[in-house]
Amino acid sequence: QYGNTYHYRYLLKLCSLEGEIPLVTCSEDNADKVSGVICRESVMRSNDGQEVISNPVTEGEMLLEISERRNGVTLHFTTLRPASGCDSVTTNVTLLCNRDQTSEISLVGSSDNCRLAFEYSGPFGCRLCKEEDYKSITSSCEDSIRNITYVKKEGVMGRGGGR
Repeated sequence: QYGNTYHYRYLLKLCSLEGEIPLVTCSEDNADKVSGVICRESVMRSNDGQEVISNPVTEGEMLLEISERRNGVTLHFTTLRPASGCDSVTTNVTLLCNRDQTSEISLVGSSDNCRLAFEYSGPFGCRLCKEEDYKSITSSCEDSIRNITYVKKEGVMGRGGGR
C-alpha cells in the first residue's frame, strides 16, 4: 500500500551537440515508457520509504516555435497526441540570460494540465556571442608589431569571451 502524498517530477532535455533535440524517457516502475523533449512522472513514497514512479506523461514532443525576448528566448512545444486529459499539451520553456547566477529552472505556470510554463535562468540562457558583438581596439605599431584586442560591446548579454 502506498502513502497518499506525491509530487511531479519533470524531465527536460532541450539541447544536443548534434543539432537534433534528443528525447528523454519517463517510465513507470516495471511498465511502459514514454519519450518526449519534456515528460512528467508522478513520484510517490511507499510505506517503507521507497520511491515509486507512476503515470509517465509526455508534455512536449515537437518544437513549434522559438520566440526571441530582450533577455532570452522562449521555446514553444506541443504534444502530438492527447495527453493529461487534453487534446494536446502546450509547454513553454523560457530561457533567461543571467550570467551572474547559477542555473535554476522552475515551473512558473500551470493554469491546467494542458498548458505549462517553465523558466530557466542562468548563463546557458544567454545566446552565444557573434563576431559583431565585439569591437576591435588596435594598438599603435611598436617594433613592427600591432596588437588587436577584441572587447564585448556595451550592453551585449551573450556568453563567450570576457566580461
